[in-house]
Amino acid sequence: MRIDDATPSTAGPVLARWSGLPAGATPEQACTAWLEQFGREQPAPLRSLVLLRDTGPELRLAAVQPAGAAVQDLLPLLAQAAASPQAERLQTAAGWLLTQPLRAGEDLRGLAAAEFADAEQAQRAAARMAWGAGWLLALQSARPASQQALAEARGLLQSMAAVVAEGSFDAACLSLANRLAARWKADAVLVSWVDGLRVHIVARSNASHTDERSNVVQAACAAMEEALDLRQSVQGHAGNGFRCEAGSLPAHAAYAEAVPCESVATALLFHETVPVGMVLLQRQEPLSDEDLETLDTQCMMLAPLLAQRREADRSLWQHAAASARHALGRAGDDSLLGWKLGAIAVATAVVVAAVVPVPFRVTAPAMVEGEVQRAIVAPFQGFVQNARLRAGDTVRAGELIATLDDTDLKLDAEKARAELDLAERKEREAVAGGKRVEMRLAAAQAAQARAQLDLAQEKLGRVQLLAPFDGVIVRGDLSQQRGSPVEQGKVLFEVAPLTAWRLILKVDERDIAWVEPHRQGELALAGLAGQHQAFEVKRVTSIASAEGGVNHFRAEADLRDAGASLRPGMEGVAKIECGSASALWVATRRLADWVRLTAWEWLP
Repeated sequence: MRIDDATPSTAGPVLARWSGLPAGATPEQACTAWLEQFGREQPAPLRSLVLLRDTGPELRLAAVQPAGAAVQDLLPLLAQAAASPQAERLQTAAGWLLTQPLRAGEDLRGLAAAEFADAEQAQRAAARMAWGAGWLLALQSARPASQQALAEARGLLQSMAAVVAEGSFDAACLSLANRLAARWKADAVLVSWVDGLRVHIVARSNASHTDERSNVVQAACAAMEEALDLRQSVQGHAGNGFRCEAGSLPAHAAYAEAVPCESVATALLFHETVPVGMVLLQRQEPLSDEDLETLDTQCMMLAPLLAQRREADRSLWQHAAASARHALGRAGDDSLLGWKLGAIAVATAVVVAAVVPVPFRVTAPAMVEGEVQRAIVAPFQGFVQNARLRAGDTVRAGELIATLDDTDLKLDAEKARAELDLAERKEREAVAGGKRVEMRLAAAQAAQARAQLDLAQEKLGRVQLLAPFDGVIVRGDLSQQRGSPVEQGKVLFEVAPLTAWRLILKVDERDIAWVEPHRQGELALAGLAGQHQAFEVKRVTSIASAEGGVNHFRAEADLRDAGASLRPGMEGVAKIECGSASALWVATRRLADWVRLTAWEWLP
């Protein structure tokens, strides 16, 4: 894992403490002092160590904290970190190992490492290690003279602290130019930055403004571009005929003639192995090879700080564009192969889903009802005598379901029969006596009594409530209401046939536009989950009902080949065939409809 996001907020106090480290008599003592100071800061490491390179290519252990701690288990990770040009964060058995290579250009001088309990602590300590490692690098770069090495280290740390303390990128570059001019006794120091394919002069020592249209500035840009093309730090002066190992330096010679000066040196600022800027020194005397190497070291340590300051000053759109460029660059390398393969798989799946058609079906809750439901009502006002059956029982045509009390009806029938006999006797007596008026009156009374008797007998014939056909009782239970009164016309039972069914669908209002008569579909009932029943939509009503905060429209469908196991009131899920569409549209249509509706609602 690469470390690119060190935070400079605490740089000043940390660099001040490191700049005051005592000068060790040996590199081992200096490294031990550095580790002790590093361990005093929070978060404190579990183990820390410094590896230094002497004359050979091997790295040796110069110091370790705590003293005498074993580091053999870290050797494979340290070898991996030494091969990397950047700081690394590697997982260990006890936590995370933070490493910082000590490089002067392409030359590895050493390696600093610290083990922390978790990844967050390692990330917080990344900036502290990167800045403090400059002291070690300067010490290693000028090891023969320890006092001079420590002075170089302090100067470098002070320059780093000054860069971090400035409020903007331009101010940081100007501070760096002034410090480098004082350190190297240069007549002028120019700091430039690479913007795409163009080199832009950012700061000039002891000057608040530079005119890019002037001949001197344009000559300086040409000299820096010359070093950028060679991808190495170069120095041209009269002694070497403005030549280097890579060839002649005509742009440096032109700048030296335009200023004029005797020596022009250009050092590259590398960030993440990419040259991001240059520093040009204008002097009357050339730098020695050791001084040029020290300048390279300083630029290498200062470049990441300037890059972070540059990124901090960018606008939001510039950050977005840089992130996009970085993502595109990472897409073509060999990092994060698992994530890239996963992204390719997801993109392929999305493309396939967008072009491959699949059946489009509307899902709706469904309930089974009988095609015909016959109501059995109370034929007259009375009382419940008994109830043999109740809801859920199957019945045959003519089977007794319940009986009403007939005591009052029998009394009414006997009363009507007695009144009929009396009226008929009176009628006969009036006929015998020739009394026409009395005869007619008696005949009317007899007709009235006969009608009352017929009514009572008819009611007596209806006290038994019988099943109208073979079916099942879907509603009604009088088994616990014996003796209770019932009103005439009250529905006591409902009977549905077992051979004819209809399906009631509750279609979401968001899907009702797709449901039409003659649509086919399948039904899966909760009680018969392993069986699917085919149906055909017959009718879509305009009746809506709210349920669960969603409006549903009622649709009716006929079940085909309904089995004997169906019962009224069964519920399940119905899927209505509505043609075909792409899998992506089927999966996202609800979301797309919601977005369109919300946008229409909020847009003016």
